[in-house]
This record gives sequence, C-alpha cells and structure tokens, in this order.
Amino acid sequence: MVFINSTNETFLENSLNCLPILYPYWFPMYGVLCPLLACTTLCTNILVTIVFTMNRMRSPTTILLTALAVSDILAASVITPMYVYFYSMGNVLNYQDGLPYPLCIYHSIAYKITAVFHAVSIWLTVVLGIQRFIVVAFPIPGRRFWSHKNSILVILLVYILVLGVYSLWFLEDRFEERTRIDESGLVIPYCLCYQEEVFMFGYGIEKVVKFIRLVFGQFFPCVILVCATIALVQKLIVESHRILDLHREEDNEVERTDFRLIRRTTVMVILIVVTFCLVEIPVSIVFLIDVCDINIIKIDAKLVIAVISNFCLFITYQINFWIYVCLSRHFRNNLRRLFRFEVNHPSQNGFHSVNCKSYYSTRVLNNRRVSTFH
Repeated sequence: MVFINSTNETFLENSLNCLPILYPYWFPMYGVLCPLLACTTLCTNILVTIVFTMNRMRSPTTILLTALAVSDILAASVITPMYVYFYSMGNVLNYQDGLPYPLCIYHSIAYKITAVFHAVSIWLTVVLGIQRFIVVAFPIPGRRFWSHKNSILVILLVYILVLGVYSLWFLEDRFEERTRIDESGLVIPYCLCYQEEVFMFGYGIEKVVKFIRLVFGQFFPCVILVCATIALVQKLIVESHRILDLHREEDNEVERTDFRLIRRTTVMVILIVVTFCLVEIPVSIVFLIDVCDINIIKIDAKLVIAVISNFCLFITYQINFWIYVCLSRHFRNNLRRLFRFEVNHPSQNGFHSVNCKSYYSTRVLNNRRVSTFH
C-alpha cells in the first residue's frame, strides 16, 4: 500500500508518523468504496479458496492460486478496519492532533503488515507466471517438477523470504506514550512516534528500507513478470501452430480440445499477470521517484496518486475471481456445485481434464489424466 510518512523534530510534527492522513476524497474512496471492495474481496476469495481446495480441482496451479487468494484476503482484511474507523466513521478529523497510545502502534503496523501480504501476492504472481511458462515450454519435466509438494514449498519459501526482507521495516519506528496540555488546560494523552537515526551503508535506515522495498517488492518482480509474460505468449503461439500443423491431416478432435483447455488456462494466467503489471508498474515508477528524492511531484499530487493506487489494488484483490468465472467452465461448474446447482458431466468426473496420452502422443505419462489447471 502507498503510505506517505512525515517526520520532523517537534513532538506534534514528529507524531505525524502516527496520524491518519487527510487524503483527497478520503470519505468516498477510503470510507465507502475501499471497505465495500474489501468485503467483496473477502467473499470472492473465500469462494476461490473453497473451490480450488476441492479434490477435483487440486493441482500445482490451483495451489498457487489459492495461496494468492489467501494473501489478498489478508492484505485487504488488515487495513480495512483502519479505513472503517478513521474514514468511514469520520474519526480522521478527530485525531489530527495526535493518536492515543497504543492505537498509534496499530495504525503504523497495519500499513506495514498490509504491505508485507501484498508483497507476498506480488511474488506469488511472479511464481505463477514462471510456473506456467515452464509447464508450457517444457511439458514433461515441467509437470514433474511442479508437483503439489513443490508448489507448497515454493509458497512457504515466498513467505519466509518476504518476511525476512521486510523485517527491517518493522524496526525503524519507535512509540512513546506522552501527555500534553491543551488550550483549555486539559491533559491530553498522545503517542509520540519517531525514528532513531540508524545508518546502514552510509544512509539512514528509512532510505535503506525504501530502497529494499523498491528493488525487492516492486522493480525486480515487475521485470521478471514482463519478461515471463512475453516469453509465455510467444511460446503459446509457437505451441499452437505446432499442434495444429502436427495433426492437420489427422482427425484427432480430442487432442485439439485438450490443447485448447491448456491454452485457456494459460491465457487466464496471462490475464492475471497483465492485470498485476498494469497496477504495479505505475506504482513502481512513482515509488522510484520518491526513493530518489526527485521533486517533480507535489505533495498534493502524491496524495491523489496514493488514493488511486490503493483503490486499484483493492480492485485487483478480487478481479482474479471474475477471470476464473469468465474463462473457466470447470471453475463455474464447481462453483455451482458449491451452491448445489449441479452440473453433470459424468464422462469427465465433473471436470475438464487433459489426456496426457493424447496431448503428448510421443510420451505417455502413465496414462494419467491431468487437470487443465495444472
């Protein structure tokens, strides 16, 4: 999430780290739309998790998609109570002189925890793009490598790596409970937030943390995804022509149907990746300008960009569900079964599958049938 910090030397200015920011259009955007999107994200991604954990749907790809849905749920759920309390209920206007202790801690930590789960979603999307390229480009070894167990191990590795890299960010802020006397003589408790002057590699810790977040959480994943997406699209086009040319003179409609199902799943993954890039690449550019201290964007414009970016992120948290619904009949059928609207396809055990003996006629994978979400 985009969060703009302000630090100065006086107690009130220094405590701005703890203050909820008066963003432009804060009530309609953060007080209404974002909480509503968070609720729909919770509902849609819970449905995704339930459907993809069904036995008939379970595959290495759906395991990654399930982990992506869970991380999106966590990212939206952590920050939404803060939006409701401050922006929906209007309390942002009541705390412009300082937050009470320990609410200031939650206010600061919530943004960071949300950013961590969002970083997990970013890297899971990267893994998904790489996984799909390997499966399409190297069908036999790719399917052997991307097993259920290895998918789970990769997910755990992503969580460990992100938590390890972002752990430094949680150490930079300090919180103290203070009191002050207002104009009427009342003693008002408030929370003093500040950052200790710790230097690493000749730079302040805040600058180092921002640089790590830029490289690890924004720039590097975007570069990998753009390259993987281009390579995946090119490989998918080549494989489509190869399959059609190989069986142009054969009346093998089953094999062509199987390949179309694999291609449909790959197109679905490409749409997820492209949607991610459309949001993350502009955010990365703005973040790069902020890290490099290039003063070409005024503070008011930064606040507007922050609102738009966060709103777009909330949209991406739930857009994957609609991609599954639009492109996967398998997903729609199991979603109907979940609500007891049965769809009978007895010949395929209730879901589409790919006959490996048909699709890979030169290599038989033990006569197994593989889900199109592999």
